[in-house]
Amino acid sequence: MHENHGAYYYVYRNKWTFLSRDFSDALRLYAGLVAPKTGGMPALLDRYLAQAKVAPKTMKTYTVCATRLKVAFEEFQPADVKPQHLYEYFAAKNVTQGMSGQFRSVMIGAMKLALKEGLVERNLMREVETFSSAKRGRYITDGEFLAIWDNASPTMRAIMDVCYLTGQRIGDVLSIRYADLKESGIAFKQQKTGTELIVGSSPDLEAAVATAKTLHQSVKGMTLFHTRQGGKLSYSTVRTLWDRAVSRSAIQDAHIHDIRAKSATDAKKQGVDSMALLGHKSESVHQRYLRNKEVPVVQGIKKVAKS
Repeated sequence: MHENHGAYYYVYRNKWTFLSRDFSDALRLYAGLVAPKTGGMPALLDRYLAQAKVAPKTMKTYTVCATRLKVAFEEFQPADVKPQHLYEYFAAKNVTQGMSGQFRSVMIGAMKLALKEGLVERNLMREVETFSSAKRGRYITDGEFLAIWDNASPTMRAIMDVCYLTGQRIGDVLSIRYADLKESGIAFKQQKTGTELIVGSSPDLEAAVATAKTLHQSVKGMTLFHTRQGGKLSYSTVRTLWDRAVSRSAIQDAHIHDIRAKSATDAKKQGVDSMALLGHKSESVHQRYLRNKEVPVVQGIKKVAKS
């Protein structure tokens, strides 16, 4: 607290906040500003979740992570939490490779809020490194795709076609509403990133949409793909349909998310802007989806001649 020309100010990072001209009032207000927020880390995590702007699916994961972190750091104040504490938590709880990034994201977001509230000097959670994940190199060949398609249900076939032709995530394809079907193509707002794009019409895409519309004609739902009762198809239902088709086709190690990678790879080979198609903003992210399906043929060396 600083006094200047008969007035008292709270000074933090060269920012002067007026308190009062009365010393007692200024002292009381100053104490309220510098006093630690009640509840420590658990309360901070709750405040972060309340203002976090993420997709609903991501929020579910973040809520699980925050619930576990509140228990682990129940007695901690934000300023007490250091990177080594999060590493220790990963080790003690055997946190998986995939979840480590989610825990880190929650802690970074919470500490960003703590920094804004003046509870910490800097966001140390940005220094935490997650487990590195190897790029999946699986490419579903045309033959494998068709084999799975031949063994799929009519609904799964239509979903496979739309996923492949648009290059969009399965969740975004299942969320296509009739209002999203434009004359120019299909409008998407990606749930994960918020990216908006329209995948332009083509004879193949129009045929796939037309086929999808013939499914469960007796009931019309809000979304292109829906149940017999008109409700939106769930991811778990579609995953079951996919696994069943893969099993019947006897194709090994084929994930439903590999369709997006196949779409990106094939688009690039066809001269289509695959990065724009998938809605990626950075080349590094996009490269994780591209598969090098061309196996190089190299010339072997000659046998050593006898002297």
